[in-house]
This record gives sequence, C-alpha cells and structure tokens, in this order.
Amino acid sequence: MHTFQPGYPRTYQMSRNALWFNNGFAIFLPGFFFVMTILHAVGFMRHPLPLKTMLWMDFSAALFALLISSRANRKVILYQDAIEVRGWFSTRKLRRDEILGRRMGRISAQGGGGSYYIIVPADESAGELGLPPHMTVDKLFFSWMGDIPKVAK
Repeated sequence: MHTFQPGYPRTYQMSRNALWFNNGFAIFLPGFFFVMTILHAVGFMRHPLPLKTMLWMDFSAALFALLISSRANRKVILYQDAIEVRGWFSTRKLRRDEILGRRMGRISAQGGGGSYYIIVPADESAGELGLPPHMTVDKLFFSWMGDIPKVAK
C-alpha cells in the first residue's frame, strides 16, 4: 500500500520539446491552409478549388489543430489517493480504489514512437484513462505508479 509522502498534489505534463512541437504544428497547420485558400481565391493556382471547398478544408485543419493542441496541453495531477487528467474541455479523476491497474500504450513510429501510461478503472463501463505521452516525470510519479498493479490488455 502507498504510504504518505510529502509533495502532493504534483502536476506533470508533456516535455517542453513535445509541447513546442505539438503547439507549433497546431499553429502552422491552419496558417498553411489559410494561405493556400488565399492563393486559390486570387487565382494564383493553375486549377483553383472553389472557395467553399477551401473554407471547409480550413475549418477541418483548424479543428484538427485544436485537437492536437488540446491533447498536448493536458496536465496530470497526482494526489496521494487519486490521479486526475485535466484538459481544456474536460477533467477526469480516478481515486485509487476506482483503479484496477495500469498498462502501457504505444505510439506508432510515424507518430514519433514511445509509450504512455493507461490507467484501467475497476468499472469496465468507465473507460480507460490515457495519460499524455512524452511526459516529464520524477521519482514520486514512478513510486505512485509502482503501487498500481500491471494489467494485461
């Protein structure tokens, strides 16, 4: 069982480099599509697409960028007896007694590779809690996770 240690609550998030990359891409992507829309609208392109099509593409790129940035900017907050993932649009918290175990998820090589923690709740209908990848963590984090049993997929 986990014994009391000072330092709670403790906050973790993606590493600075991962945050810069994800947020930079989230800024670049809609900007690129916006510039392409202007180039199509002024007739610079040999076969310009209709403005309506370009605006839908801009909207889709902006939504995708929002998704990337919102997922990258999630924070994990460890409490003595709970874990919370706080994002722009939602917050979810699981107490230790609500956790069945933990397992590791894998990021594809195309996505940069690596792995991330997945917290499996005891209630199967609750859905798993995926932590952000590329997090900067410390001994306290590993100690807290070490007390959560590993489970198979």
